[in-house]
Amino acid sequence: MSQHIIISGKQIKQIAERLNDFLRIKPLEERYKIPVPELPYFCQSLNKKIQAESDSYKQNKILKENLKDCFSKTISDQKKLELVNYIVNTWGGISEVKQSRRKNLIFQDIDSSDSVEMNISESDYIASRSKVLSFLKPEEYVICDSRVIFTLNWLLLITRSKDKLIQFSELELRNRICKSYKLSYLLDKFKIKPFDNIIDKYTDYLDIVKILTNELKKTNTDWKLYSTEMLLFQIADDLEYGIPSLIRDFLFSKISSI
Repeated sequence: MSQHIIISGKQIKQIAERLNDFLRIKPLEERYKIPVPELPYFCQSLNKKIQAESDSYKQNKILKENLKDCFSKTISDQKKLELVNYIVNTWGGISEVKQSRRKNLIFQDIDSSDSVEMNISESDYIASRSKVLSFLKPEEYVICDSRVIFTLNWLLLITRSKDKLIQFSELELRNRICKSYKLSYLLDKFKIKPFDNIIDKYTDYLDIVKILTNELKKTNTDWKLYSTEMLLFQIADDLEYGIPSLIRDFLFSKISSI
């Protein structure tokens, strides 16, 4: 982890404990119900393997672990672009990859093994590019989007130490529930001290997710890097068994202490 960002081992353990609490209440396989759309025609063998599973969580695991093979087997730029658009638009729900800068960076990722440098605040392509990276190398990269950042920021706040307050750059929220629990709005409303350090590097985000993943592996069998991202995404807007319930308890304790 970068030297200028200090998240203690104690805080990591506290965040992992909160996440394990959510898993005890409702396991990830019961939370993750995002269907897998049909793949392009040249990935039919993978498509059949996915469709043989009726469980959405298992379908997504198969997709996450095997779609990289479709990239490696095709040398056609047109087919690569179809796969990129499948990940970003069809599966990911983001508008089709059209911006030349975004497209060029993604193609650079496909053909390169270099480390990826980008800022979270570059919201025009962070979610798109990180989605593709997470499928190209699921053991190294994870998706960075507004819901995952929303979840991590609240967990960082709730487990904060008094002398060090850290958060990630906020991304624009599209989810209605997350919008109503937006961190910056509630910090101002309840007069909670703002954060000292803003984390904006995607590589720093990766470091923290990887450390959390290692901690979660201790109590969850077959836990992967992408499992952590899936969980952070799913609990963001779960009113009963997710971050909103944690926020309500946190804010109630603040009000009670006034």
